[in-house]
Amino acid sequence: MKISVVITVYNLRRFAAQAVSSALRQTLSPFEVVVVDDGSTDGSADILDSTFGDRIRLVRLAQNVGVMRATLEGLRRASGEIVCFLDGDDVWEAEKLERVARAFELDASVILVSHDLRVVDEEGNVIREDDPFLAPTRAVSARGNIQGLSRLMRASVFEYGGHVWLGSA
Repeated sequence: MKISVVITVYNLRRFAAQAVSSALRQTLSPFEVVVVDDGSTDGSADILDSTFGDRIRLVRLAQNVGVMRATLEGLRRASGEIVCFLDGDDVWEAEKLERVARAFELDASVILVSHDLRVVDEEGNVIREDDPFLAPTRAVSARGNIQGLSRLMRASVFEYGGHVWLGSA
């Protein structure tokens, strides 16, 4: 099972290398890591290019187009069977891709997997273990209410209200 990772970065020089490292250090290695630099002006792309080289596919957008368009650009360039999204200021636990792959392997009708998140401060102290506003998507299968989920996802993405859309989860 080929898993692509799409990471979006905009002026995240301080955090982006840690995000990319967390994608590359997975217990199940990603097929590819596509990093979309959304027109950063702080040298984020240069740091990532010099640090990771050909271990990532770096896409440099000429100007800032916003996180949704940058994410869609990464999705267009991804070639894996499964695509996982990671925000450039987030990190994954080492088993993230392994767990996602397992959810898809256990049930061929699964089309979306999400999970809780852990919000931490800059020192790594846990602020919150999950998001009480999230819809319980977990593993959604084609047998579920796809139209209802589709409406909820669309509203969540466009309103960015924190209800379903979690780039990293």
